[in-house]
Amino acid sequence: APRDRAEYTALAPLGSATATLGGAKRICLSEVLPECLPLLAKTLARDIEKGATGKGGYPISGDLTPEIFRDDCRFVDPTNDVTSLAKYRKALTILFDPNESSVTL
Repeated sequence: APRDRAEYTALAPLGSATATLGGAKRICLSEVLPECLPLLAKTLARDIEKGATGKGGYPISGDLTPEIFRDDCRFVDPTNDVTSLAKYRKALTILFDPNESSVTL
């Protein structure tokens, strides 16, 4: 039987699920949605490719803009199911060495 994704994530010491990261969260309200969504998309695309601070794409480095994610957001991939922005960032630093890994869009 296939293993539950949460079993793999539970093996790593990922820290607190209640940690708060970054500054004020960017919220797209309906009255500003047309202006807000393109800015969020641009930020996310940069984070995926280069990282928020240039440390490498966030799927490899964990270098993402925390203000565009809720602290209790959920990240799911084929082997992990992590609820918490802080835990997800920690999981990425365990999985990859940003000095040896890269992502290309």
